[in-house]
Amino acid sequence: MKTAIIILIAIIFVIIVNKVVKDRPEKDLFKQLGLFPRWVKYSGMIWFIISLVIHYYLDFSFEQKNFIAVHSMNFGLFLICFSTDKIEDERTNVVRLRSFYRSVILGYVTVTIYYLVHYLMEYPDFSIPASQVLFFIFIIYLANFYYSKMDLRSEK
Repeated sequence: MKTAIIILIAIIFVIIVNKVVKDRPEKDLFKQLGLFPRWVKYSGMIWFIISLVIHYYLDFSFEQKNFIAVHSMNFGLFLICFSTDKIEDERTNVVRLRSFYRSVILGYVTVTIYYLVHYLMEYPDFSIPASQVLFFIFIIYLANFYYSKMDLRSEK
C-alpha cells in the first residue's frame, strides 16, 4: 500500500514539474503567469476536503501528529492557490502577486513573533513545523486574494 502511494505521489510530482518547466514563448511568459488550468482548482478543493475528513475522522497519526493529512491538505491548497480563475487578466495577476507577498510576509512575521514569545517565556524547545507555516500562508493567500478580487469587482 505504501509503495502505491509513493508511486502515485511521484507521478503527480512529475506531471506538476512538467507543467511548470514547459517551454513557452517569451511573449506568453510575460503576458500571463504560469498557472494550472481552472479544473485543477476544483480537484484541489476535493483533495482538501478529503484530507480534512482524513485529518479529523481517521487516525493516521504518528507520535500524536497526523503528517499525512496535513501535507495532503497543503497539497490541495497549493492546487487551489496556483490555478487560474474564470477571468485572468493583468489586474488579477497584480492582485495575485500582492496577495502572495502579503501572505508570505505575514507568515514569516507570525512565526518570528511565536518564536520570540516562546523564547522570552523560556520555552526553548518550541518549534513550528513547516507544514503548519505553509498551511497558514496558503489560507492567508486565499483569503487575501478573494477579498481583494471582491473589492475589484465592486469598483467596476
